[in-house]
Amino acid sequence: MKPETAISLASAFIALLALGVAIWQGIIARKHNRLSVKPILAIDTFLSLDHETIGIRLRNNGVGPLIIKNISFQRGSERASLNDGSFKNMLPALANRDFKFTATSPGFSLVPNESFWLISTSRHSDQNGLMDILFDSLNGITIKFEYESVYQERFSGKWALS
Repeated sequence: MKPETAISLASAFIALLALGVAIWQGIIARKHNRLSVKPILAIDTFLSLDHETIGIRLRNNGVGPLIIKNISFQRGSERASLNDGSFKNMLPALANRDFKFTATSPGFSLVPNESFWLISTSRHSDQNGLMDILFDSLNGITIKFEYESVYQERFSGKWALS
């Protein structure tokens, strides 16, 4: 083999190795980028007189924006959505001036460490029984969540009072 041929083959081999490393680095960088903006939905339940506000609070514990697609309530075969407000029919004891609901629409987002109250009241300290009404109303309810990251990776979860 002529030296020119050996040098050409070695150059081609090195170029292919460099291409392989570049592709591999791109795959790793893409995975890192997706993980660096992953949202994590946390559901906090406050049902104690020790808290200023009681209810259910949603919080983004992740490092990227959390985009809510749907939140639904289910009791048995009955299903209601937070997006259209039909969930108030499932929780009639809470549909009064003492309780606040936060309705969302598809695309509602939470930045990292941001939270909002799904159902809440701060009048439980001066009105006995509101905590029991909240607890009884949520008993048997399953709340299902669908959300996604900015990369449109879908996540889902559910919560039930236990």
